[in-house]
Amino acid sequence: MSKCKQPKIKPLPTIWEVPDDLWDRILPLLIDFWPRKATGRHHADWRRALNGILFRMRSGCQWEKLPRCFGPKSTVHDWFQRWCEGGIMQRIWAM
Repeated sequence: MSKCKQPKIKPLPTIWEVPDDLWDRILPLLIDFWPRKATGRHHADWRRALNGILFRMRSGCQWEKLPRCFGPKSTVHDWFQRWCEGGIMQRIWAM
């Protein structure tokens, strides 16, 4: 009886930052979820916030220990909460 060799599947690389091609697919979701208002304050840098969320999910660090390069930890956490409640994070993970 011969054993068939299973082809080795190379795992995808770990994503620590959102690549440009993926960001181009994510941005329309975020714009539809949080449309620009005629007046008011500017929103945070979404890409930087999403990179902070990815860093936190991959590293397991506490929100309090999130590196400053991702912006204020409270801002990153607030966007994470909004996107989770709005179903955006689920749609992003499915991409």
